[in-house]
Amino acid sequence: MLKELGADAPAQPVFRALTVTGRLANRRLATPRGERMKGGAVNERVQLLASRAGIPYVGGKKVRAHSLRAGPNTDMIAAGVPLRKRNRRGRWAAGSTTADTVYDRTLITPEDDPLSKVPLGGFKSPAQ
Repeated sequence: MLKELGADAPAQPVFRALTVTGRLANRRLATPRGERMKGGAVNERVQLLASRAGIPYVGGKKVRAHSLRAGPNTDMIAAGVPLRKRNRRGRWAAGSTTADTVYDRTLITPEDDPLSKVPLGGFKSPAQ
């Protein structure tokens, strides 16, 4: 879709602001931050796509834009990355426990996670 809109350059954000007619919003005068979609719009898009894919819930939790942060944090937990490094990578405050209290999905079993069947990096997933 971004290619069709002429906005598929590698340095441009994946989530882009659109007009109500589906065209790219005019961002000539926008700040670099204004180039991106607002958080609420990203959340709506993620929920719409999850619903269309038939997975509005993962492990009993509603899929939201913040779910995009939970996946990498959970993978880092599984890889033994300490909280301090996960806070830095997740852009949470130093000393914060948010990565462990909000974005930890390690207790979700592969049976409850339809995404566990998706291979990562060309390798078979543990659920396969």
